[in-house]
Amino acid sequence: MMDIDQNRERIRAERSLQLQADLAAQNRQREAQADLYRSLSQQRIGDKSLPVCGAASGGGLDGRTGYWYGKDCRSR
Repeated sequence: MMDIDQNRERIRAERSLQLQADLAAQNRQREAQADLYRSLSQQRIGDKSLPVCGAASGGGLDGRTGYWYGKDCRSR
């Protein structure tokens, strides 16, 4: 009976570690995407053919510059 409990606890611990690893990978992917969008938006500054990024641009607010960034827009 004790072996069954220890085995269950080991399985729970392994699942927990896997979930943590998955979340960390998702966070890294999200950060990489945000960095890409931030960079693209900065490169497009002054391109009048694209709208200025805003809260609905699907990116975020760059805390360093105070400007919004997104996938298909320019920073300012």
